[in-house]
Amino acid sequence: MTLYEQLLEEAYNEGIIVKEVSLNSNADGLYTNNKIAINKSLDTTIDKACVLAEELGHHYTTIGNILDLKNINNAKQELQARKVAYNKLIPLDRLAEIFFKNNVQNIYELSELLDLSVLFLEEALEYYASKYGTHVFVNDFLIIFEPSLYVYRIDEFNTK
Repeated sequence: MTLYEQLLEEAYNEGIIVKEVSLNSNADGLYTNNKIAINKSLDTTIDKACVLAEELGHHYTTIGNILDLKNINNAKQELQARKVAYNKLIPLDRLAEIFFKNNVQNIYELSELLDLSVLFLEEALEYYASKYGTHVFVNDFLIIFEPSLYVYRIDEFNTK
C-alpha cells in the first residue's frame, strides 16, 4: 500500500471524503467540512500524499476559513497544519533510522527512500531545524540539521 493509499484510508476512517478535482486556483489541495479536494493536476502519488497529509492536518487543527493568508491567525493555522504533516510523514525517529541504515548520501536519495517530494522534505527539515536548532538527539541517534543533514548513531561516539 502506497503512502497516498494509507492517507486515503486514514481520511476514510475519519469520515472525510477525498476527491481529485480540477481546482480553480493555484492551490494543490483544499479542506472544508470533512471534504478534501486534491488538485488532479498533481503528477505523482508522492505529491498527492504530501498535499493530503497537510489537508488532514487542517482537519485536525484548523478552525474556520483561512484562505486569506495575509491574516496572521490564518497563516498560523496554515503552519500548524503543515507541522502536522511533517510530523506524520517524517517523524524524527523514522528519519534517523532510514538515513543511518541506508547510508544516505543526499536529500534526493532520502526523499526517494521516504517516498516524499524533495520540496516537502526540505521544508520539513527547515521546520525541524527551526524547532530544535542545529541538532537533536532521538532515541539512539544524533540528527544534525546544519550545516547539512547527517545522522550519527550515538554509540559511534563511545570509546573503550
